[in-house]
Amino acid sequence: MTNLESATSAIVLGTDGRGGEDQWRALLSEDTAHVDLGDPDQVFLVHVVAVPRARVPVEGSTVEFEGLELRLVSVAVDNFVTLELEGVGPLAAERRSAYEAEWRAWTETGAQTGEAPPSWPAEVLAQVPLTVNDDRGTQYQLNSGEAGGTGTPWRYLARFRPAPPSTVRELVVSVAGFEHRLTWTPDAF
Repeated sequence: MTNLESATSAIVLGTDGRGGEDQWRALLSEDTAHVDLGDPDQVFLVHVVAVPRARVPVEGSTVEFEGLELRLVSVAVDNFVTLELEGVGPLAAERRSAYEAEWRAWTETGAQTGEAPPSWPAEVLAQVPLTVNDDRGTQYQLNSGEAGGTGTPWRYLARFRPAPPSTVRELVVSVAGFEHRLTWTPDAF
């Protein structure tokens, strides 16, 4: 696990502790840094806080979306509520094989000519209707998504904000209309 001082240093200082020509950064303590971005009227004081991540158990079930089988792999709660989905089943396997063939072809010719690489199969998962609700009525909004990756072409992460209030005991995650009711103990946060 990365310690707080290393995280702060990596976030703020980069590799050499200096930014551009008129920028200067300094680590003041294990969790605090001074950042001067060259503005004559201000500098920044950055505090880094370690936030626990709770992994909420998910029952292994699949749902269908436009002929594709989807599995909710995990739900993590920290500064976000993060849903991890993946495409599974025969159609996902077929599309993965097609993607891998396109990738091989691209590495042989397209990479040298400046063509864009093929899209990750998981990019279609951005169209899956997803919602997060809880037992306290919190309004969650999709903040960002991330599709694919080397070795995980069918992985999709959807990040929702805000983080759940500490009084929440149940999240209701809907994937393509199928609800997953997820509970945890109060000390999970």
